Amino acid sequence: GYYRRTAEYFPTKQRQRLGCYPVPMVHSTILLDLRKAGTKKTIPGPLTTSSFLPSPAEYQ
Repeated sequence: GYYRRTAEYFPTKQRQRLGCYPVPMVHSTILLDLRKAGTKKTIPGPLTTSSFLPSPAEYQ
């Protein structure tokens, strides 16, 4: 695929730059309702809060 690399690319990729910021395009997203029992079938491995890094608390 194609992407436009900027100075922020690697800090963002390496999770050194956190937060919400404008992006030119989002290609694909998938929203999962983690409260549904069927969601566990779509996620490889155990579903724990450490599965999501960084945790949402770090964005506050």
